[in-house]
Amino acid sequence: MATLTDRLGRRIPDARGFALMGEDLLLIGGDDLLAAGQAWQRELDERVPAAMQPAFSREQAAAVDEAHRFTRRYNISLADRIRGYLELAERLDHQYPWPIVAILGLMEVRGSLTRFGALTAGSPLLARLGGQRWTRMADRTLDALRRTNRGIFADSVPLILYALHVRALERDGQSELARLLAAGPLPPIWDASQAVVLGRLLAGLAEPDPERRFRSLADLTLDQFEREQQVFTHQLGGDRPTDGKPNHARSRGPAAWLQGWLAPPQVSAPRIEGPAGARRLVFAPTPLPPGFDLRDHGARVELFSQIFVRSVLGSQADYHAAARWCRVNLRA
Repeated sequence: MATLTDRLGRRIPDARGFALMGEDLLLIGGDDLLAAGQAWQRELDERVPAAMQPAFSREQAAAVDEAHRFTRRYNISLADRIRGYLELAERLDHQYPWPIVAILGLMEVRGSLTRFGALTAGSPLLARLGGQRWTRMADRTLDALRRTNRGIFADSVPLILYALHVRALERDGQSELARLLAAGPLPPIWDASQAVVLGRLLAGLAEPDPERRFRSLADLTLDQFEREQQVFTHQLGGDRPTDGKPNHARSRGPAAWLQGWLAPPQVSAPRIEGPAGARRLVFAPTPLPPGFDLRDHGARVELFSQIFVRSVLGSQADYHAAARWCRVNLRA
């Protein structure tokens, strides 16, 4: 698979498709467009019989058009993204946990946006008190959170809609066209890992055994969570492991208060509790380890995948309790 992301990878190591949704798109030149187009055509000729190519192009365009409409409708605010994820979960019959997991993560993001927004709103006063460094940090983090929030939605949702389009073709009796749409050249801005995710998602949704289907799609959700954390790392400027010092030990006085506001000692994370048959989701304060820093990609993925993903995917009953909470509490 040769894509625009592959071309971008010549300039930016480990480039992913989401990079093309921001400033890195400026690095794509005419030669890149030409090379990617030629590679896409070669792949089309190799994988799709000539007689099927018009239908392939038509259905791929339809899938992309649907994703464009969906993201234009919902990727405009945090509340709208929540509604979009809810609609996506329903289209999936709640089989793929990713949209619900994404919503639960947005609950913590909502609190962070409020916290950072309060600091930036008070920046003139804080600047007079010597807090310019911290208000700048709050403003940058607020901007990174919003760009990440948009980027994750734009990265994950089109792939899921593409998979649903493939499954719709299968239900309509067009199994060969559906197979080609999944196996042929994918949209040029996708990267190779998205092709793998698409295959795993389709295989998981097609698994007839409910427990095996759940475990397969839960595992994919964990991997998808790691990928979307790459969006956050990208927006933060890359992976920057910290010095390991506890946050509270890095400064004193007003600066320490501001730093504690920016990096609180705990987050509100979801968990499932209650007896079998009456499982329910609650949010509880979850302490962060000393020295934890959002900029450390590996540490963030390890911790957040545990407290935001595995915490609600221990069983089908746990996941359905989380989905039920979202439906009841967040539906507009």
